Amino acid sequence: MPDFHTRRWRTARAIHHCQECGRTITPRERYAQHAGRRWGESWPAAGEFACCAHCEILRSISVYLTNAEDWSFGYMDQQELLNPDFARKDDPLYPTWLRLVVGFRSQWRHDDGSLWRVAKLPTEVPDIGG
Repeated sequence: MPDFHTRRWRTARAIHHCQECGRTITPRERYAQHAGRRWGESWPAAGEFACCAHCEILRSISVYLTNAEDWSFGYMDQQELLNPDFARKDDPLYPTWLRLVVGFRSQWRHDDGSLWRVAKLPTEVPDIGG
């Protein structure tokens, strides 16, 4: 978790890349732009940290289901946030979370190449994005 963090929702005018799933964020698509400080260092060091709306929702639900106290932006796939062994399987959101993990692994694309619809953040899950 960062020492401090800011998030601004933007509408892409140029192509960006999601720092979580690696997907291309296309012009006119909403994405989150992050900046902050962790362990005494500002990030991003150069440029911006962009995150697609899909990954923003998945991150919030993942932190909620895994009770993660320490996590870093840009490493969602390398932490316990997407590991079913750490998630509360008895929570009613668990099946939704599993479906979103599948979406993450496919970079939010259906088999025909179309983009998944962005999920809504359930009311019981806090928005940890900033």
